[in-house]
Amino acid sequence: MILPRDESDGVGIETVNVKKLAIEVWRVPDRNLVRKSISAPNPTADGEYASDYGDDSPDDEGKVVWKGFVTVGGDPANKTTTVFPLGAVLKTMTPGGYVIKAKDASGGRDLVDKDGGSSQPAQARRWVIFTDVALTAYSGAESLDVVARSLGSAKTLSGLRVALVAKDGETLGEARTDASGRAAFAHALLAGEGASAAKMIMAYGAQGDLAVLDLDRSPLDLSKQSAGGRDVSGAQAGGALEGRTPGTAVDGFVYSDRGIYRPGETVHLSALVRDRSSQAVNDRKGYILVKRPSGVEFRRYLFGDADGGAVVADAVLPKSAPRGHWTAELHIDGYVAPAGSLSFTVEDFAPQRLAVTANARSAAPVIAGETRAVDVTARFLYGATGSGLKADGEARLRVDPAPFPQYADYHWGDQVKPFEEKLVELGSSVTDGAGHAGLSFAAAAAGETADPLVAAVTASVFEPGGRPVRQGLALNVRTKPQYLGVKVDAGEASGGRDAPVALSVIAVDAAGRRIAAPATSYRLIHEAWSYDWFQQDGRWQWRRTSHDVVVAAAAVNVGADAPARINRRLGWGDYRLELTSPAGARTLRRFSSGWGEASQDVEAPDQVRLSAGSKDATQGDTVAITIKGSYAGEAQIAVATDHVIDFKSQSIGADGGTVRLKTSAAWGGGAYVLVTVIQPRNPATTPQPRRALGLIWVPLNPKDRRLTVEIGTPAKIDSHTPVSVPLHVTGLGLGQTAYVTVAAVDEGILALTKYESPDPAKWYFGKRALSVEYRDDYGRLLDANLGAPAGVNFGGDELGAQGLTVTPIKTVALWSGVVKTGFDGRATVKLPPGAFNGQLRIMAVAWSDKAVGSASQAMTVR
Repeated sequence: MILPRDESDGVGIETVNVKKLAIEVWRVPDRNLVRKSISAPNPTADGEYASDYGDDSPDDEGKVVWKGFVTVGGDPANKTTTVFPLGAVLKTMTPGGYVIKAKDASGGRDLVDKDGGSSQPAQARRWVIFTDVALTAYSGAESLDVVARSLGSAKTLSGLRVALVAKDGETLGEARTDASGRAAFAHALLAGEGASAAKMIMAYGAQGDLAVLDLDRSPLDLSKQSAGGRDVSGAQAGGALEGRTPGTAVDGFVYSDRGIYRPGETVHLSALVRDRSSQAVNDRKGYILVKRPSGVEFRRYLFGDADGGAVVADAVLPKSAPRGHWTAELHIDGYVAPAGSLSFTVEDFAPQRLAVTANARSAAPVIAGETRAVDVTARFLYGATGSGLKADGEARLRVDPAPFPQYADYHWGDQVKPFEEKLVELGSSVTDGAGHAGLSFAAAAAGETADPLVAAVTASVFEPGGRPVRQGLALNVRTKPQYLGVKVDAGEASGGRDAPVALSVIAVDAAGRRIAAPATSYRLIHEAWSYDWFQQDGRWQWRRTSHDVVVAAAAVNVGADAPARINRRLGWGDYRLELTSPAGARTLRRFSSGWGEASQDVEAPDQVRLSAGSKDATQGDTVAITIKGSYAGEAQIAVATDHVIDFKSQSIGADGGTVRLKTSAAWGGGAYVLVTVIQPRNPATTPQPRRALGLIWVPLNPKDRRLTVEIGTPAKIDSHTPVSVPLHVTGLGLGQTAYVTVAAVDEGILALTKYESPDPAKWYFGKRALSVEYRDDYGRLLDANLGAPAGVNFGGDELGAQGLTVTPIKTVALWSGVVKTGFDGRATVKLPPGAFNGQLRIMAVAWSDKAVGSASQAMTVR
């Protein structure tokens, strides 16, 4: 809804069968815009009443600043575009938004109709922001950063007044753009509620320009650009960490010695307390809160400070502790949300005694006619081979929801009658002397289907007591040599015409490689639904039936490079595309037209290709980012994680360019570089300037921030011998010491929850999700140069089943507490004997004021 001001011909008005237009221009003052929906309402035809009221109407907040008539040239029977010269009719430019109302004034349209009522003429209206200022905003955890540019030159604008405005029109904050065109507002200003909530950014130019960026508008979706994508802030230490986002300014890493406990046991909780740059936070009070499965508080453990940036707590579970999932949260005074959390289970369990692995060459798909061997291996955790044990397996066959991830926008297979999930038994066997057993999965079990499938294989080996130990894997099943994919881009109907629909078709082989599919036939079918009402047992019921109408049927040649295109304009309703290739591939895809479903390509920015090279970088190095855009322009570069760390702007040519960025400790283990290439506006060649967007993660080696922990335990010890754990921590600064916790836990207990050893370096220095939101004006620009302007005439706990009173198997989980190393980084931890046959996992976590590290090592006890 933005009309570039400089060298603007005006706003285009499309008409059919109209000879003359009556036009009104309304102006709504800048602060009143927060109560309006700046949009383009649908036009109304002859005889229809215009819904000129509500959030998108200017009547209650604005006034008429011009009215008059415009003659429509050309043949009225054809669609005609008349350019209304908005800039010419405005005597003065003052900050505000404009609404242009156009009404058919051809004559004879406003006569009394045959029923004695007034016949309403066709009319339309559109909001317009008339300006040369374009805004870009980055909303992060620390601030809202706004960049102002000229639409004409694409250069940044310094000295502009920028205001953050609440829903009630009050100013929450004001700033002036600096030399780089940037203004910043503290994140706290965005935390208001109700009428005090931040609504818009308004920037004021030197010639009465006003630029408006609505914060209620959705930010650009960057998930397809490897932006992390998921927020697992507060996730369990052993869980997935890539793409996490810190929940508060204090980033807590909470861990325990294992993931499952029995009632009556002690949960050893530890929490590293760090800021977003992973520096130790020593001077903040807080507590560790332990909650029951119902969410009710069990106990809180207060702390006044954190030595070395860490706190510990021992939570002794009562013997009557309810079974289920418990949580432990790290809370820091001054923050409502927890800084970190951990989930653990309380159950009556027996430790696992077997380690089972399954291998079936999962990287290669199972093709038609193939029988895939599944090799199962079992061993006892104390080292012996798992021979003479029963093994069996099963596979669940179902439609693969994402068969070819590289083509995520395409749909595959039969959507009308998809493959029905099927359970396939893989037979049974007995492990040999080496602990191996063979199972097999046959592609023939899928039967006749054109759908790409996935088989979830579960292999089970039974312990001597009869308990199964399971291991799973996934196999892609491709029973056809070729698969057809279709992408549907459905646009919106406008101007009384049917909605445009673009169908793209590609073909791949069983491995997902693009191939050609010549002479692929298609049928485009309109599914016309009928609803029949009837009475049964005195009650009204209904049934729905479909009548298929073939809209088009033909053949297309699908190439190995470019997709085949099927473009149609379709009326309102439900449709089905049926694709069949001579090779046996078949895809049926349902979609709708005329529902206002926006095309996936609408407002999608062009792509910028970025490269950071292959050289490993550490904090403090300078990294070179190669930029390759689709056109010359101004490159806007932002370095960000959960906030904008650095910002710069430079010009690049049509062949791209290179930007050099100085890294710092604020980058942590890496940061995203978000590059926007903005094209200058040219009234002749680029009346609607474009922007292209690129995103890349630049990993960094956190220099002097990672500790190396060496565990010197032997590979085997006697079960009655105390466990001695020699430790050596390296990476400490001169004169520094480290704190260490050590746990030695039965691998059979850890296997029950697939517990991963705590890794604080991965937590603090791994790839994080980009949680900065990006918004800009370039998806809302109108074409200001459609032609010569027209002449104007002025005028609670879940107990479940009762637990066992006694679980007759001893658990082995040894815990050291916090141990301080010497200045040489060495320490020895003495743990009591395990007195069992099995495998212990020794897990050490070390930290200092600035650095963290961890290590784990297996040790067999017999």
